[in-house]
Amino acid sequence: MPAGATLQVGSGIAGTATTSVTALGASTAVTLSGGSLMLAAGNGVGNGLTGQYYAVPPIAGNTDFNNVAAVNNLFNALTPTLTANTTTGSRTNLDFSNAGFGAAAAFTNQGFTNTLNYQVRLAGKINITTPGVYTFSTTSDDGSVLFIDGTQVVANNAYQGATQRTGTITLTSGMHDIGIGFYQGNGGAGLLVQYALPGGALQTIPNSVLAPVAGLGYGNNLSVTASSTLASTGNLAAMGTLGVTAGTTRHPDRPDGQRRRLQQLGRRHVHRHHPLRRHGHRQRRHF
Repeated sequence: MPAGATLQVGSGIAGTATTSVTALGASTAVTLSGGSLMLAAGNGVGNGLTGQYYAVPPIAGNTDFNNVAAVNNLFNALTPTLTANTTTGSRTNLDFSNAGFGAAAAFTNQGFTNTLNYQVRLAGKINITTPGVYTFSTTSDDGSVLFIDGTQVVANNAYQGATQRTGTITLTSGMHDIGIGFYQGNGGAGLLVQYALPGGALQTIPNSVLAPVAGLGYGNNLSVTASSTLASTGNLAAMGTLGVTAGTTRHPDRPDGQRRRLQQLGRRHVHRHHPLRRHGHRQRRHF
């Protein structure tokens, strides 16, 4: 990224450094060489859910998916193989139905290529603009569950071919917690998550109404090769590994406008937890 360039990342992405702009949200590393990288968190709506993928086989009968406490206990004890927002790979909605629930890897475009014996957690917020009774649905092979504000709405917990189950809940306008659990044993695989607005028909939930756990999350590794500014306008944003060239200075700006100066002297990799948090560490999250 050329010196002096500024990127703004929020509901849309705009900036003067085309290469770096298109890299955000993909697996490409971003280089900051004297400019400013602004991660505008806000409420994160439009950035999908936080997806965590675990190369851990589900247990027989999978009682780990019986209720929200069991699901949280399961995943909080594990370290994900991969963490990626559901917008990864230009995904626009929660359709991971895998070409008719086939035998291929259902989450390949998220970067997770396992085909057998794994589990998935999708978590974050859903923005409700119309109050009323909502219908939620999962179609899955094998099992899945869906929670809103900690209440189980869909129980689709079985080793099975593609099966759809639904549930209803009354919601007020505003942001609500949403959590989806999925597991795959053997054979075909896939997950499709839908909802129906009050009086409407089922539609696949779009990423445009969803926000990840941390507000914003980008899997890109960031390389700083010259003194630069790194900032977040919200309480928390996340990127991948940060590499800093010896002798450079970075300024991680806090959301309240206060600047923290950190001089890097001979250290190749520096990780700072506020306001930026690395992906890849186990984090305790709840539906």
